[in-house]
Amino acid sequence: MFQTACTLGALLTLVSLLGTEGGQAAPPSANQLELKELLATASQYLQADVRNRNADPTPGRTDGNAAITKFVKGVGRLPEKDDIRRQAIALARKYASVADLRQTPDPGSIYHHQAHARLHFAWGVLLETGVLRAGLRLEEAAALLGEPTSVRDEMMEWYYNSLMQVNPCLRASLRDGQRLGEIKIIGK
Repeated sequence: MFQTACTLGALLTLVSLLGTEGGQAAPPSANQLELKELLATASQYLQADVRNRNADPTPGRTDGNAAITKFVKGVGRLPEKDDIRRQAIALARKYASVADLRQTPDPGSIYHHQAHARLHFAWGVLLETGVLRAGLRLEEAAALLGEPTSVRDEMMEWYYNSLMQVNPCLRASLRDGQRLGEIKIIGK
């Protein structure tokens, strides 16, 4: 009986140290809390309706872009089952398609700045989390990113064309004509 109680006590101690068994989640780390705040700021900026506006939304471009850049750098370190990571991937999928972001008539520079930020966030999160990766089949890439805007030889591009001087472009080489090779985000 004493041995069973000690074993049970040791097991309960181990479970409490692990923090994820028995329905209890470990408290969020400082990194997770920071990433959660960054995602909230980025999400608020990315989801604001800025078409035909003369001013940035709140939070504005400066705060939104800073949060996006910092978040993208950290999201890949989150565990695969982390809620923040899952929310970021869902938001990234929403903004990953160049075709979905194009607007006619031209909605103005405030919109284009936000579209650039949406693509930077989407492509960055998808690359950092491994959702978008070398070896992905072309059909999977098209489902994620939409149809490429350019296909030449062994190279595909998804390019956001606007009146801005530099525009975002995702470039991927092809392997065996059926899978993505090296993937780069560039400004064009």
